[in-house]
Amino acid sequence: MASVVLPTESNGGRTRYEDSQHVVQAMPTGVLVNLFTGVRDSTWNGDAEIVAAGVNASQVAIGLKGRKVVILMVKNAQLVELR
Repeated sequence: MASVVLPTESNGGRTRYEDSQHVVQAMPTGVLVNLFTGVRDSTWNGDAEIVAAGVNASQVAIGLKGRKVVILMVKNAQLVELR
């Protein structure tokens, strides 16, 4: 479990990051984005069991059983899979 910052676009089109009240939780069955209050904002479920996860301020790296790696970005409190 880790807290995240949310990217926002400022004047001039540059991305900046702002503190948020969201935390990311990776479990064997999926990844959740929750508010500190416990309200769920987003869920991501892969096609295999999650065996490893790493979280930084705005991204989640997921290792799935079967040697597949997925990178998720937290954008507008939603999990978006990067391809």
